[in-house]
Amino acid sequence: MATEEATGCGGVLRDEEGTVTALFPGPCDAIDAYSAELGTIITASQVAYNWLLNKDRRPWSQQTTFTDMERRQACVGEVALSKAE
Repeated sequence: MATEEATGCGGVLRDEEGTVTALFPGPCDAIDAYSAELGTIITASQVAYNWLLNKDRRPWSQQTTFTDMERRQACVGEVALSKAE
């Protein structure tokens, strides 16, 4: 069924045990299921990228995960993240 209404996408982030750790919604300009799936992947990537850059925006329930990531990053040295347009 097709509509001309606004569409949205979203997802659920889970840990290695399958426990829900975060939910996220976002607008989506998908024209088909494949586009919607790609939109969700892009939205999830943007959410994770923003969490890595902005400590104050991280979900409190994931502070242990981010602390572990920062510890591992310190062992590796400099890590560069960039967002492709």
